Amino acid sequence: MLRYSNPIVPARSSIARIFSSQVKPQRVLGDQWSFRTPNRSFGSTLVCSSRAAERQPRSGSQRRSADKKKTPVVSEFQPAVYEGMDSVKKFLSAGRCVVVLQPGKSKLFYDGNPVVFGGAVQGKLVGWGLYNSDSMYRVRMLWLESMDGKSDDEKDFTMFNIIKKRLTNAAAIRSALSLPDEETNAYRLINGEGDRLSGVAIDVYSNWVVISSSARWVEIHKDVIMEAVKAVVPVTSEVVWRQSIDRLRQDGFDIPTRASRSNADEELQEEDLDKDEISEPAGKQESAESTIISEYGVKFVVSPKLGQKTGHYLDQRDNRYVLGKLCKGKSVLDTFCYSGGFSLHAALNGATRVDAVDSSDAALKLAKLWRFRHQQLADSWCRMNAELNGVAEVVSLHKADVGDFLTEQVGKGCQWDVVILDPPKLAPSRKDLERAKTKYKKLNKAAMQTVKPGGLLLSCTCSAAMAQSGELIDVIKTCASELGRQVTLLKVLGAGGDHTILPAFPEGQYLCGYLIAVL
Repeated sequence: MLRYSNPIVPARSSIARIFSSQVKPQRVLGDQWSFRTPNRSFGSTLVCSSRAAERQPRSGSQRRSADKKKTPVVSEFQPAVYEGMDSVKKFLSAGRCVVVLQPGKSKLFYDGNPVVFGGAVQGKLVGWGLYNSDSMYRVRMLWLESMDGKSDDEKDFTMFNIIKKRLTNAAAIRSALSLPDEETNAYRLINGEGDRLSGVAIDVYSNWVVISSSARWVEIHKDVIMEAVKAVVPVTSEVVWRQSIDRLRQDGFDIPTRASRSNADEELQEEDLDKDEISEPAGKQESAESTIISEYGVKFVVSPKLGQKTGHYLDQRDNRYVLGKLCKGKSVLDTFCYSGGFSLHAALNGATRVDAVDSSDAALKLAKLWRFRHQQLADSWCRMNAELNGVAEVVSLHKADVGDFLTEQVGKGCQWDVVILDPPKLAPSRKDLERAKTKYKKLNKAAMQTVKPGGLLLSCTCSAAMAQSGELIDVIKTCASELGRQVTLLKVLGAGGDHTILPAFPEGQYLCGYLIAVL
């Protein structure tokens, strides 16, 4: 690891060389390294030094020959500290992998990014991290000397203690946000890089804890993470382990076919929802697969094992509360509603009519499971929650493709006082941005036409590429111009405070919403 504020070291430019006692340095190819460490080097402890290493260029034939010789590297997290060292040789002799940064690249890590040495630190240890040769994130930092202190106490410097410390710090931050409290008992405890545990997200749902894994090191140290969570978080029900399929694959981890899915865009497995061996519910409202949470007093049925993401979209919690307060006496259209978050807040705050639209088969399957367990008549996750909160007569559910539904309503001339547009991730990466902008424009243009003059439009994106580029507000402006509608930006919304963002890692900001007045 290194001294920094950014919790990950990207594959390009930041890392100059990787060394271990078994692997010789490779020649630099432009600004990118040709990493020749073994494929199974994911558990390696990294010591990072910003001292420039002596280059040892070799011929192409020599490099090709070396490529075929794959030797295992250190695979355990073993603490060691060497201060005032003249070179990285002491680390190598101790069986450590060493990362040496290019000159001028260490400032990023001093600002808060997490494991390396720089010429400016004069050979002092910067920090410790975990290396993965198969990932675009070569090093995920766990310990920074500048932030966490010296790592010279080997008894305390263990993977368990580091993770426990991160959990304890994160819990203190949530406590400062009054999470949990009497009205809200569902929140995010660990938000990856924002809480300095890159690749880990942990959500608390009342008496459940859900851990979402998106990095190979997390899978490797699963037992340690589970142990640390149980030591910090009071768990009265169960700790659920879920896997973010796409991200783990990108990180070089093979996913078993029966893995629990936490990606919102991946369908649930049919056998999980239609199986006959169903345990008896613990009570009328809760079962072995579900629990009831409270969000500003609004109740939701959550399935930590089967629901999308980790069971609920906690990132929009505060935004649902804010918008709900604006819906008294108004008609509301909630598109991509899933479990009806915005719909319920609107109805409970006095909306006269709420139309909720979703085409999610996963949500309908979960409702089917709930009906089977509790002999209830709800045919969707949203309606189920509407019944739970006593607003079923106000909320009308429409199972339809949102784009088709909006087009149909525009043709009919139907309009609402408040319209919510909260689509799933349409731009998974920057390369998908242009194609996604076309989709966002089509949806926003149709949604804007369904807003009554003087009404409100909440347009959201959960695509980091779209949120960080600021493209969504440009899309909204273009739509307004083409429709001849005047729009005013009232508020910019993001994920709740429990979805922490490290200042040195702004890439962690992925959710953005614009509350717009439409004339």
